Amino acid sequence: MTDLVILNGVKWLLGSRQFPFSEYVVEYGNENNNEHDILAMENGLKLHGEAFNVAPSFFQGKKKSALKKLRESQTQADFIIILVNSDAVKDNYTPKVKENESLVFVDIISGNGRILPDKSTQSTSGNINGN
Repeated sequence: MTDLVILNGVKWLLGSRQFPFSEYVVEYGNENNNEHDILAMENGLKLHGEAFNVAPSFFQGKKKSALKKLRESQTQADFIIILVNSDAVKDNYTPKVKENESLVFVDIISGNGRILPDKSTQSTSGNINGN
């Protein structure tokens, strides 16, 4: 299910243009070739990301572990993201993250995404086709 979070999440990121990247490098399954699940680099900017599918009861622990890995990365990134299944938290969830960190909640059925904290002035809901 994590692969579906990655696939739909990156597709949504590309369609919504939440970050200034035209392509992302992703690592599916149990591969361990890259430092992180999601990488992007363009115009001197870097993004590192981790992804997971998790039950609500395990969300906080997985989030803490992913943030620790991202924050302790050997290379610094301008943007740090975590892609996670949207049903891992309630709709009113508000994360406590640093300025350059975001959580992207992905509905793996519809392809809808939601980024928190919302740093844009435009709505971030809608499907990967911009609807």
